[in-house]
Amino acid sequence: MSNWLQKTSQELPFVSTRHGDIEFETGKPVTFPFMKNTEPAPYFGEKYQQHIEPHGRYMVLDELPEDQPQGTWQKGTVTFQNPLVIRFTGDPDVFYGDSSWKAELSRAFDGKTGLELSKAIHAAGFDGIITVWVQGDEPAHVKEIVDLTNLR
Repeated sequence: MSNWLQKTSQELPFVSTRHGDIEFETGKPVTFPFMKNTEPAPYFGEKYQQHIEPHGRYMVLDELPEDQPQGTWQKGTVTFQNPLVIRFTGDPDVFYGDSSWKAELSRAFDGKTGLELSKAIHAAGFDGIITVWVQGDEPAHVKEIVDLTNLR
């Protein structure tokens, strides 16, 4: 385990989950179908913590890969050799507060944000971020995904 991972495993809430035959776990290679809206999202700044979020290609898990993409949506398959898999939020009532994945990642990487945060995550050896919703007795499921493979 890297020094960074040993230090950060105390700070970041690593999680794992399965979706069918696909297992999502920090450090374990994974290939999965994705969907991505090719239309850029409007900038809302602090409202959705876009001012601190890592840069990368944002996507979601494609739960119906056999369906054809509609409108501005694109589908494909992506492989992460070393994903960082963390919980989406520590507070189910507050997606974008101090316990959000964006805020926790920024803190874990010394307050870095944006492209600098992505570079730091990549320098720590990770090529993707997979967030997982874990709350109570609900089944855990994949939420937002950030592809950092373009930083290779």
